[in-house]
Amino acid sequence: LEEDMMHAYVGTRDETQRRAFAQTIGGADPIIAQLRQMGDRDNQLRTGQAAEAYHAYTATLTTLLDGDRDPATLEAEKQQCEFAAAAVRQLVSASLADERQATRTYNQGVDSDSRHLRIAATAALSVCLGLLVLCTIVLVGYQRRVERQAAANKHEALHGGLTGLA
Repeated sequence: LEEDMMHAYVGTRDETQRRAFAQTIGGADPIIAQLRQMGDRDNQLRTGQAAEAYHAYTATLTTLLDGDRDPATLEAEKQQCEFAAAAVRQLVSASLADERQATRTYNQGVDSDSRHLRIAATAALSVCLGLLVLCTIVLVGYQRRVERQAAANKHEALHGGLTGLA
């Protein structure tokens, strides 16, 4: 926004544009102050570097705003402002690229862990199903043996020598 307002002011050199331009200078300071308090040490360092570049940029903008109204001087100061803005953009872009790479690396680790957990869950499920089948086979075997023993005992009770029911 500041850069757009600078171009509008330099293009028109209108007092209304000048006042609007003056109001935009330093508009990112509250955001930068919040960002300085967030993140880890590396993020705070990068935010500090971007803040320094931004303050250099705003100082250049202030010089342009307060400077001589000669068109050649204004054009030279405008170019300095554009270079300062480019420096800020480069720092932010580099920081974003680093963050994207860190996020990509983290996500790859999460994906790898997820694959390992899926494999472990599949193995655990397979073992549980195997144990269920084994327990079912053992229980059915015991049930049949108990039923055979009960039938044998019933037969023995009905046809035994002690009962007199031959």
